[in-house]
Amino acid sequence: MNRSESRSKSILPTLFLMLTVLASGEILCRGLDAYDAWKKYDALLGEVVNYRGQPYSISKPRGVKRVLVLGGSAVHDTPSDYRESWPYFLEEKLNEKSDSKIEVINMGFYSESSIDELFKLNDFGIDLDPDLVIVFDGQNDVYNAFHHYDYYQRLYELKNKPILHEKKRNPVTRFFHSLRKQSALYRRLNQFKKNVTLTMSAAMEKTRSVNDTQSGVEKSSDEAAGAQENAFSGVSQGPAAAGQFFEDAVRWPEIRSGYLSIYSENLDKMARLIRKAGARGLLIFQPDLSYKFLMTGQVTENERKEYLKIVGNHEREWMEIQKMTYADAVEKMRETAGKYGIGFEDFNSRLLIKENDVSGYFDGNVHFSSAGRVWVAGEIAALIKEKKLL
Repeated sequence: MNRSESRSKSILPTLFLMLTVLASGEILCRGLDAYDAWKKYDALLGEVVNYRGQPYSISKPRGVKRVLVLGGSAVHDTPSDYRESWPYFLEEKLNEKSDSKIEVINMGFYSESSIDELFKLNDFGIDLDPDLVIVFDGQNDVYNAFHHYDYYQRLYELKNKPILHEKKRNPVTRFFHSLRKQSALYRRLNQFKKNVTLTMSAAMEKTRSVNDTQSGVEKSSDEAAGAQENAFSGVSQGPAAAGQFFEDAVRWPEIRSGYLSIYSENLDKMARLIRKAGARGLLIFQPDLSYKFLMTGQVTENERKEYLKIVGNHEREWMEIQKMTYADAVEKMRETAGKYGIGFEDFNSRLLIKENDVSGYFDGNVHFSSAGRVWVAGEIAALIKEKKLL
C-alpha cells in the first residue's frame, strides 16, 4: 500500500466522524428549536383554557355536560361583565332542571364568521369534548363577503388547508403535528390577518375622509393618499379604497355565488366535525332587524333606527345584498342540518316575525339589549329541551 492510499484511508474515518458530528449537531439544534416551539404552543393551551374571561379545564370534569357556542359579536355579546351575556343566562336556564352540571362555553368573538368558527372548532373546540355545539351565525358571513370579498376568500383558502385532517394520537407524531401548526400555519395566518387589518383600517380611514369632506370637514389629500399607499398588496382594495362601503354592485352576482359555496362548505365541515366528535349540533341562523323588513315589507321607526346604527347611509345597498343572499344562506344551513341529522332554527322567523315591534330586544341590528339577551337564552333553552339535545 503506497503512502497516498494510506493517507486517504486514514482521512475517511475522520471525515465520516466530522459529518456525523455536524449532522448530530444539526438534528440536536432542530430538536431544541422544535421543543421550544412546542413548549410555547403547549403553554397557549395548558390544562386550562379561557373563553370570555372564564376558565375551563381542557379535560371535561366527570358528570359535566358541555355546550360550545360559536359565532361573532352577537355570541360574544357586548357587556363587559360575562354574567350579563346571553350564553351565561343560557347556562343558568339549562342548569335549573338538570341532573348534571352544564357548562356553556362562549367561544364567540367580534366579527368572526363561519370560517373562523370552523377553524376554532377544529383546533380547539373538539378537544373540549362537547356534548352539544351551537353555531349561531349568518349575518357576519353576508356582511364580510360583500364588504371585502377578496379578503374573505383568501382567508377561507388559507384556513381550510388543515381542516378535518386526522389528529395524531401518538406522542411523537402529535408533537410534530402541533409544531407544524405553530411554526407555519399560525404564523402565516397571524401575519396575514395583521396585514389585512391594517389595510382595512387604512381603507376605512379613507372612506371616512371622503365622507367628512363631503360633509364639509377638511381632510388633506396626503392623508387620503397615504391610506392607499399603505394597503396590503396581496388583497384587492375593492370598494373601500374607492370610498364605497360595499363591493361594487357589478361584482354582486360573482360574490353571491362564491359566498354561498364557501358558507355551505364551512357549515358542512362543522357538521362533520360535530358528528365525528360524537356531539349533537344546533345550527341557528341569527336574527337581524333588517331581515324583518325583507320578510314583512315594513319595520317600525324604532326598529329602523336600530339597524341603521350599523349600516348608516348604506341602507339601500344592504337591503339589496340581503335580498340576494339571505334566503339562500338560510336554505344552505337548513340543508346541512338535514344532511347530518342535527338541529336547525331560523331565528329571524322565530323571534322577529311573531312580534310587532322587537326594537326593545336589540341594540343595533344584531346585538341584543338586556331584554333581548334574556329572550334569546330562553328561546335556545326551550329549543334544546324540545329537540332533546342534552
